[in-house]
Amino acid sequence: LAKASQALSGNGTENDPYVIMNAGQLAAFAVAVDGGNTYEGNYVALGANIDLSTVANWNPIGNESGAGNIFNGTFDGKGHTVSNLTINVNVTSGESNHGLFSTLGNKAVVRNVTAANIAVENSGDKVRAGIFAGGTEKVTPASHSNIGTRIDSCSAIGSVSAVSTNDKLTYAGGIAGTGEIGTAITNCWTDATVSAVASPVSNKNSMAGGIIGNSGN
Repeated sequence: LAKASQALSGNGTENDPYVIMNAGQLAAFAVAVDGGNTYEGNYVALGANIDLSTVANWNPIGNESGAGNIFNGTFDGKGHTVSNLTINVNVTSGESNHGLFSTLGNKAVVRNVTAANIAVENSGDKVRAGIFAGGTEKVTPASHSNIGTRIDSCSAIGSVSAVSTNDKLTYAGGIAGTGEIGTAITNCWTDATVSAVASPVSNKNSMAGGIIGNSGN
């Protein structure tokens, strides 16, 4: 019964998307992306508001290292809200990307979603944190005239903290920690407390922003 309740209806097309109705299905969707299903060319939609208050520590959708196994389809919130998401992690080695998604692929679209009462606390080696995503993937070919990842008509309410305990470059943003070349964030707003710290403090850059911590160049 638990497995059946996590199955998504729909065929993954724009007119008949895979529909997520509850926290269990959203968590199972995250595990599917972690396992290698990027959903490229597929459409996923929320069919209801999703309350994650029963999830102690959210597993971001996609591999947190930002390398492979990341979401690359279209995720449409249909005006629904994802609420009460909490992340509190310490990744001691390598890059870590944390948010609702880990890293969004260069063909990914996220739209029409409200994220409310979100708390993302990411510490460790090389840290990127955002309410919607730790980061995005660079568009191919890498050109400022090409559009890759799209985040449109989304709002984010909560807090984001990124702390590098190994004094590395650190990024935090209300929408995304970093946005690589080609990332388009449009019609979005945030009401978020955002901080980025490299510790012990030296001349390393720590970047934080209400929308994005750092954009690719």
